[in-house]
Amino acid sequence: MNLTQIFILTIALGVVITAYIIWKLQKFRETDIYQKSQRGIIKLLKWEEKLILKGRESIKNWFKTKELPKLDLLLLAEILLIGIWAVWVGQEYLDFDPHVWPTGREFGIQIVSHDFWNQIKECGICAIWNGSINGGSPALADPFGSAFHPFVMISTLLFGIVNGVKVATLLTLWLAGIAQWGIAYLFEGRRLVRLWSGALAVVGGHLLGKLELGAFGITLSTAMTTLALVCLLYLIKRNNRKSMVIFAISITMLLLSGHGYMQVGFFIWLPIVFLVVINKQPSAAKKKFAIALILGLIMASIIILPILHFSPRLEKSSDPDANLFQYFEYIPLNLVIHSWDFYIKDTLDKPPYPYLTNIYIGWVPIIFAILTLSFKKDKFKPFLITLTSFIFLSLFLSSGLPFRWAESIFPFVSGIRHTQLIAGLMVSPIIGLASYSLEQLFQLEWPSVNLSFPSGKSIFTFSVQWVLLAPLIFSVYSCYDFNKVFIQVENVDDVYQTISKIQIENTQWFSPPFGDHWWVLPSIENDLKVTEIAFPWWWKEREQPKPYMLMTHFNPSADFLLINVVDNIPTYINTNSEYALIRSGETEIPCSASARGGEITVYCDTDKSGQLVVKENILNGWKGWRDGERIRVYGNQWLRVDAPSGKHVYTFRYLPWDALVGLTLTAVGVFLSLFIWFSPSPRLDKLLS
Repeated sequence: MNLTQIFILTIALGVVITAYIIWKLQKFRETDIYQKSQRGIIKLLKWEEKLILKGRESIKNWFKTKELPKLDLLLLAEILLIGIWAVWVGQEYLDFDPHVWPTGREFGIQIVSHDFWNQIKECGICAIWNGSINGGSPALADPFGSAFHPFVMISTLLFGIVNGVKVATLLTLWLAGIAQWGIAYLFEGRRLVRLWSGALAVVGGHLLGKLELGAFGITLSTAMTTLALVCLLYLIKRNNRKSMVIFAISITMLLLSGHGYMQVGFFIWLPIVFLVVINKQPSAAKKKFAIALILGLIMASIIILPILHFSPRLEKSSDPDANLFQYFEYIPLNLVIHSWDFYIKDTLDKPPYPYLTNIYIGWVPIIFAILTLSFKKDKFKPFLITLTSFIFLSLFLSSGLPFRWAESIFPFVSGIRHTQLIAGLMVSPIIGLASYSLEQLFQLEWPSVNLSFPSGKSIFTFSVQWVLLAPLIFSVYSCYDFNKVFIQVENVDDVYQTISKIQIENTQWFSPPFGDHWWVLPSIENDLKVTEIAFPWWWKEREQPKPYMLMTHFNPSADFLLINVVDNIPTYINTNSEYALIRSGETEIPCSASARGGEITVYCDTDKSGQLVVKENILNGWKGWRDGERIRVYGNQWLRVDAPSGKHVYTFRYLPWDALVGLTLTAVGVFLSLFIWFSPSPRLDKLLS
């Protein structure tokens, strides 16, 4: 049981004990002793009683003056049904053994950023430096991870990294279904239409297909894009303060979900939807749209500012030969082909990776979406234009064409190489258009079939419109049947058992078997600092620290000495690759070190002066002390300080300005959102109108 769970149980126990005491006191207040006495603790209890009664009366009066929203229990039941469906689809994830992982060859590396919350529990502010991977990096500047999304934050604090991802995935599927349900609701679709669209979204290849790689972050960011889409439609419809704040929050959630591809697609599309839809709305709508975007960006400043600060120093793989792109005209076929052999081959000039290309939802929603052309569009014209423009822009971007054109002007664009992922953004608006057409079909006058006795007495009347149920049920089942294989689990207890046998006395860099991503997370959870691992990005013009200990099936360089064979894996050490050492001329003197995130303590005892070198990436924000006195930290690659002879204790802490400013801006954004939501100020209404 972790500290967070103990804390929650303590609070729950405190609530129970408090409730019991209050109940007992209530009994005591009915006695003559309480009524007649004015001394000591009884006087205090009477004062407390008056205060509580006064507060209760104030709350009652406040509620009387407020018009509370009426809850539609049937709508809540629909949302609950979508949640039950999401849990059923992801039932494999209900196994809460932390050594039972969701399948996917990159699952282990995809979620390492979530260790931030374990570090928060153990050392607090030290977590803002991720010192666990390839020399270390600012935790808030990771453009790849999803650690700061509320789903990840809460589930990781409550259940740990692996089980937290399982819970967060189920919540993500549920929220994606709710968002899709919301689009149908805005189209005034009936209950059947809303439930069908939500259920289909949960099992779409655009969500489940990404789990083939173990790419939780892609599934999360895709779902958050759907959420942002429905919130934008809501803003277009309502054009009030609350809809503006809701859209701003959805923008923040999208930015916090990581990976970047869905965010690129969505934010490239926003100017287009502004020109073709928002620009034709009243001026107040334009103002609210702009303010919502600004608010959303401000609330996400906790990661945006550090990412902007360090992004010029980051580098990632590119695809100059366009091997990961698929021709524009072939991409729509991925919506309707449900063949495993198709997705694992390069048929139709596509990359043979299912997580990149699988967006299967079947023919049914596509046919319904096309039928939109045959219905009147006056009432919902802005919605239909919004969804249609999103479909075609997502298709265009996913082909990679605009990015290849932009490479000659902006070379960094070559790093946007998995553009095929953006094709998943087509699915939600397609289902949205389908829900509109389906509702229009239900509103048509359909013939009825009447079964009756020879006497003419009717048995029952059946409307032919209910034949539409057949394709709806088939579409959901077909999607579920094909995509459910991507939401499976596997037991990796053997990896944890092997890693548990690795013991290093001082802090050192450790290299697990290269290319096997499932070694990384268990190593980090075993308090090992891992290096020379494949990661989505790295620092420009910097080398990764050489490992002190290495596990490999291959023959390493001559610097490594075989010390053990752990579960049939040879293990080596390199004593010339210490984490912390003093360099004095040609001499290197090892020092013992203890590192946890952005807090490093080094103990040195030497009769020679020189430079203390700590193999942790030096970036703006590192500060150092020697025996409690502040000293200058310098270096091009690693942390360096001057080291006089003798016995000394060196302390390093990562305290960057961007994290503090980003956190402050996020707090300001949250405050502004709350103020806009709750403020009764007419002046604010006038400003936004």
